[in-house]
Amino acid sequence: MINVGFIGCGAMGRDHVRRITDKCGNAQVVGVYDTVLGNAKQAIEDNRLDAMKTFVGDGQIGSLLMAGMRHYNAQASTSYYGTDNVINDTLIHNFDVLHYMFDGDITSVEMKFARMNTLNPNGESLREPQLAIVEFSDGALATAEANVNCQ
Repeated sequence: MINVGFIGCGAMGRDHVRRITDKCGNAQVVGVYDTVLGNAKQAIEDNRLDAMKTFVGDGQIGSLLMAGMRHYNAQASTSYYGTDNVINDTLIHNFDVLHYMFDGDITSVEMKFARMNTLNPNGESLREPQLAIVEFSDGALATAEANVNCQ
C-alpha cells in the first residue's frame, strides 16, 4: 500500500484526493493540508489533516535529514506545456510539500536537466526531465524530480 499526503486542497487537490481514494486500490490518502482549513476538511472527511506531519514531527523517527520526491505524467497536460511550466506549475507543489514537511526555509534550489526525451511531442520547448536539488537553512537536503512526458 502506498501512503499519499497532499499539500494544497483547492479544486485540483481535492480532485487528486478523490481519484486516489476512489480509483487506486494500492494507495491511500493518509493526510492533507491546506492553509484554508475548509479546503482540507472538504478534501478528506476523517480530518486527519496533519497525519504525515505528526508522524514525522513526533520525534520517534528523528529529524528529517533528506527527502526525495517524484512527479511523473504519461504526457504533458497541453501541447504548449514548456520548460518553465515544469517548475512553475509542477515542481512548485513539491517545494510547498518540502517546506511544510521540513518546517524550514528553503535557501537554495539548483535545477538540473537530463538529456532530452526523444519521444517528447512538445519538442525543444519542453526541456525535461528536471531535477531540483533543494537545500534548507538547517542543512537538510531534498530532491524533486519531474518528468511530465514519460513515454
